[in-house]
Amino acid sequence: NDLLGVPMPLEVLCVVAFGVKAKERPAADLALLPWEKVHIGTYRTEEEQETT
Repeated sequence: NDLLGVPMPLEVLCVVAFGVKAKERPAADLALLPWEKVHIGTYRTEEEQETT
């Protein structure tokens, strides 16, 4: 939790790593991705998100 700046009692469920592709795949449709579940950067509370 300290490494990623996520406060307790929250837990990290997944860390996605990016690298060199093993094989070519078609791109995902960005409109269908659940962006409300994607966190980019550091953890922010709802109050912190509303002020930015």
